[in-house]
Amino acid sequence: MPLDIDDDPFVPGVDDVLADTPSSSRQRGDKSKEKNGGPYLPTYPLIDAFVALSIDPVATVQALEDPVALAEAEKLPCKTYIGLVDNYSGLPSPYDPFTRTSICLVGQGLPPHSEEYFSQPSMSIPLSPGAEHPLGRDPLKLTNLLPWPNCYVYTCWKVVVRVRSARYDDRLIVSKISDNSQGFRKAYFVTGDRDAQWKLENASRSSARLVEKTSSHATQDLPDAGPDWQAVYAQLAASHVDQDVEVQSCTGSRGDSATWLPSSDVDDASNDEHMIGVMAAMLSLNSTPSVMIAVDAWYDLSKVPAIPDPQGFLGERKALDE
Repeated sequence: MPLDIDDDPFVPGVDDVLADTPSSSRQRGDKSKEKNGGPYLPTYPLIDAFVALSIDPVATVQALEDPVALAEAEKLPCKTYIGLVDNYSGLPSPYDPFTRTSICLVGQGLPPHSEEYFSQPSMSIPLSPGAEHPLGRDPLKLTNLLPWPNCYVYTCWKVVVRVRSARYDDRLIVSKISDNSQGFRKAYFVTGDRDAQWKLENASRSSARLVEKTSSHATQDLPDAGPDWQAVYAQLAASHVDQDVEVQSCTGSRGDSATWLPSSDVDDASNDEHMIGVMAAMLSLNSTPSVMIAVDAWYDLSKVPAIPDPQGFLGERKALDE
């Protein structure tokens, strides 16, 4: 079940909030402060931790103030999915009811080829020992294995949602990425795969415009204007193979800690990442009324016997958009 918020929740002071800003989020559990006799509990989930999440249709459409939309939202059934917290799109604050968060959905088996979502099986990162990957990527090292076999992070299906504020006790995390070097491996693959996905989408749009243009002057002698998608996919995959190999060659053996980033580089990159996040947050307030998908998220993964197809999450989101 989602974590509940007390009717009279403890609201940390400014000093407590600063102590757990994203720059130290991966280690925040080790630096938690005692408050009123108990540990300080953040109101947002930890970056690089795995969570169960479920869409709240009513909270999603609440800002519309539309009784019809609200009634329809109440009828929408939503499953519980698994995701990896990737980053914050806004500045986490205990005073906001939601935190805008990007989450990579997790599935069992490689993601499917989808022309609707411009996804390919290679747009993923293995999580389970022995899980194979089209580009030979080794599994990310986790603090604990996930309780399901053959798991992958679907880098092609990263969603930005509003996570409801709750008391997130990092001691209850079932599994998370083991260290910063593994976190940067994840970030590299997510960025590269999303770039390939955008290129596929742009190629599709260009093809659609070309088809529309040629159809307006159609004759029986005109060749098919559609692209050779197999060639497009092969070209995009080839462009990332060399980069993937370089990252893999700089890591330790399968399952060992990665050593491809010096500690000083990790610290500098972490500081830069934090500053970029703070600047972006200035342009995006979590408390602003929004119809962005709202979700409940929690660390307990035991209520999910098998991971639902992550494509179902996209379908639920699409139903709310309509």
